[in-house]
Amino acid sequence: MPSDDLKPSIRELPLFSALSIAELRQLMRQSTVRACKRNEIIFMEDDPYAGLYLVLSGRVKAFKTNPEGKEQIIHLLGPRELFADVPLFTGGPYHVTAKALGRHPAEVYSAASVC
Repeated sequence: MPSDDLKPSIRELPLFSALSIAELRQLMRQSTVRACKRNEIIFMEDDPYAGLYLVLSGRVKAFKTNPEGKEQIIHLLGPRELFADVPLFTGGPYHVTAKALGRHPAEVYSAASVC
């Protein structure tokens, strides 16, 4: 289970700010912190939607790959930034691929129970 020190950070994000303490605790019980190695794929474009993510540390790149294999970077994310939120509202699979970047591992908080 994620540590209690995440509660203030998550609650400060607009998407979670209206949650009660009980709702926030329930969300945290059903969510996990994942350490990602450099260049580790977090999810692939068109993978079934499994939830929302929050970058805790490190950097994450969200990108699309064209038919020739060239990457188009959609967003570079850092600590306290949410990603994989589009399918939460539109339904369907992930619209991009997400990969951990940097010399140090990235940690992401996976809120799978949001969807």
